[in-house]
Amino acid sequence: MTAARAHWKAANIQDYRYDLARFMKPGSLPALRITVKGSKVAGVEVLTSAPPGNPTSLPGETVDGLFDELQSGFPTTPGKCTGLELNLDPSDGHPLNASFGTEEESIQDGGGGFSVSNFTRL
Repeated sequence: MTAARAHWKAANIQDYRYDLARFMKPGSLPALRITVKGSKVAGVEVLTSAPPGNPTSLPGETVDGLFDELQSGFPTTPGKCTGLELNLDPSDGHPLNASFGTEEESIQDGGGGFSVSNFTRL
């Protein structure tokens, strides 16, 4: 994770836009278009509606925020989250997708992740 974040930091991209789709097994969350300027979230547009019973809005995240989320959710000591898979853009290091499972296979703890698409420098 440290090397992945270092690759992103080295690219020094502070103004960008991307689409973020999150999922939590067995459901999903609304897809968002997030605009970042000066390394801060400047705008969030909801692209899809959430299935009934799922949250209908979420705050936007910077790419650094996505790395923070991954780092805090996946400690180096063994825990409930298992099987992290992370794919990065080879040119600048931003995450393309991340997913994980859990040791518990109940509906509430089925795992989750996100995908990033349409990443554009502004």
